[in-house]
Amino acid sequence: TRGTGEPGSGDASSILIRGVTTIGDTNPLILVDGVPVSSVNDVNAQDIQDISVLKDAASASIYGSQAAAGVILITTKRSKEKDLKISYKFDYGFEFPTGIQEHVPFQRYMEMVNELKYNDNPSGGRFPIFTEDQVNNWVERNATDPDNYPITDWHDLCLRKSAPRQTHAISLSGGTEKVKTRASFSYESQDGLVKYVTDNYNRFQIRLNTDITINKFIAASIDATFAQAKREKPAFTNVYSGLNIASPAYAYRWTHGGLADCKGNNPYGRLIGEGDIHHRVQQVRGKAALYITPFKGLKISAIVAPKYNNYKYKTFNKTLGYTAQDDPNQIVGYFGNTVKLTEQRNDDNDMTTQILANYMNTFGKHDINAMVGYEDFYYFNESLTASRDQYEVDNFPYLDAGPSTYRDNSGTAYENSRRSYFGRIAYGYDGRYLIQANV
Repeated sequence: TRGTGEPGSGDASSILIRGVTTIGDTNPLILVDGVPVSSVNDVNAQDIQDISVLKDAASASIYGSQAAAGVILITTKRSKEKDLKISYKFDYGFEFPTGIQEHVPFQRYMEMVNELKYNDNPSGGRFPIFTEDQVNNWVERNATDPDNYPITDWHDLCLRKSAPRQTHAISLSGGTEKVKTRASFSYESQDGLVKYVTDNYNRFQIRLNTDITINKFIAASIDATFAQAKREKPAFTNVYSGLNIASPAYAYRWTHGGLADCKGNNPYGRLIGEGDIHHRVQQVRGKAALYITPFKGLKISAIVAPKYNNYKYKTFNKTLGYTAQDDPNQIVGYFGNTVKLTEQRNDDNDMTTQILANYMNTFGKHDINAMVGYEDFYYFNESLTASRDQYEVDNFPYLDAGPSTYRDNSGTAYENSRRSYFGRIAYGYDGRYLIQANV
């Protein structure tokens, strides 16, 4: 599921296999080609060969406590011998706003507001907010005096009817008996539904899967992935809730061109005036594996899989003045509190090391499948935050442009690791009976 339809919200999607079973982490363990990843969005959909979901305790138990919420196994596409292929896929679509409530006519809106207040306090009379004259004549007077009788459709003002999104994916695969390679490149972009400001998401991803056959006993594989995503959006992040609660009885601009205040809740003014946010994420992943088959049925695997992430966040908060109704030069207040720049850098890296031994063979009516393994995982995260406040200019978002008197910074780091030993043995007889044990 996705909690929002904003550009790039796929990166924040969540998957529940067993539902919400704890107040802690309910996300399933996700493995791409046997290596843990943080999200299904770490792999391009066009690179996926198949997906398996393990939801029962018996099948997921080999992964230990990490599999408490289930396991998702993703296998990526690989090249085949003497099979040269070039493919290109292009998708283009549109996002439409949904869940936008239908509004009653404005006169009925005024009547309902009065009814609401009357029910709370009947002593205030039948017209506690809008007078009888306003209820009867507001709509007509709006045409000639929109400052004193405004009617604003906030959703129509601030939201587009639709926003485009597109995806390009190209892949090349082929190889010989000894070396087989598949390379892919994908690019996706999505525009937001919000008007007047930059609101978009862009991501590209490059993946290279290579299989090498050294001899009949030894084989290897080398996989590498690089991805970069960028997100730009307004600093006023509560756009939709702001539109929902804004009264249509307030103007967003006066007829002289100045911004109106709407009692401090002008979502249009906050949208265009409170600044912007820029995110950039870069990820590099790799996997090197060596496979040894000393005799029939036994396969020994040694795997090393590093990952590196770099996050860059820049938030530039700004202010924008709103004016008096009768004087465009009189600033009576501001949207936004101050002109402030906040930058954050996060770097994290992890390393997964695995040694696995699988044995599978059949002796008459007896089937044996056994596996033992060792896994070592190490993770390190380091973050740095710096900010400056009270900027005199709002068009140069760099730390040196802000006064050193209002500077701040902080930083932290943490790490964790785990070491696992596991095994499984399964015995089948005549294709009818099966017994399995995990440790």
